[in-house]
Amino acid sequence: MGIGGARKCMNCKYWRPHRFYEGIGVCTVRWPWKMTFEEDSCQYWEPLIITNPGFYWCHTCKQRVGPEEFEEHLKKGHRLYSSVYLEPEVKEELYPVE
Repeated sequence: MGIGGARKCMNCKYWRPHRFYEGIGVCTVRWPWKMTFEEDSCQYWEPLIITNPGFYWCHTCKQRVGPEEFEEHLKKGHRLYSSVYLEPEVKEELYPVE
C-alpha cells in the first residue's frame, strides 16, 4: 500500500481496518470513532503514506509485520496500516477451546 491511492477510506491515514470483517473499519479522525466501509470517503481524507520500516498491520496477511519484514510486504503490494481495529466486545465472537 506504500503511497496514497484513490480517495477512499482504505487509502486514508486515519482509517483502521477491522481485524475480522473484510471491507469495514473505523475512522479515527474524530471521537467517537466512526465505522465506515473501505470504499467510503469524507472531507478529512489524507493519503496513507507508509515508507519507513516499523511495526504495521498487514491486512493482506492478517498479521503484525515488523521492521525486518516491512520491505518484503511492501514490494508484494500488501495493504499495510499503522494499526488494526479490534472491537472491545471481541470476546463475544470467540469460542472456547475444549
